[in-house]
Amino acid sequence: MGLVGNLLGLGYLASRHSWVPVTQPLIIPSVIEGLATVVAGVLSFWIVQDFPDSAKFLTEAERTVVVRRLQNDDQFSAAGENLRWKYIFQSLLDWKTWVGSMWRRMSLLLWREN
Repeated sequence: MGLVGNLLGLGYLASRHSWVPVTQPLIIPSVIEGLATVVAGVLSFWIVQDFPDSAKFLTEAERTVVVRRLQNDDQFSAAGENLRWKYIFQSLLDWKTWVGSMWRRMSLLLWREN
């Protein structure tokens, strides 16, 4: 059940014996939520700027400030970086990735039980 279903309170229907999950009323809110997500994802391709150098909404002074802040943080640009399989394997072998994943999974399972 998504956000829209939760907001509309369409998740469960009271019966005489227990709370019974209802899936039929959730179809329309779920479709609306899914369409909104797809539209936001497609629009973000044009709205989100890659780097301050190409951001059209910044003035020249603001662009200079942002670039200097990035230079001070040693994060000037990712344009010269290449994706390497080595980094992907390192992230998959990192214990923090697995702990975070299991933590998220357990929180979802516990949330569903309530």
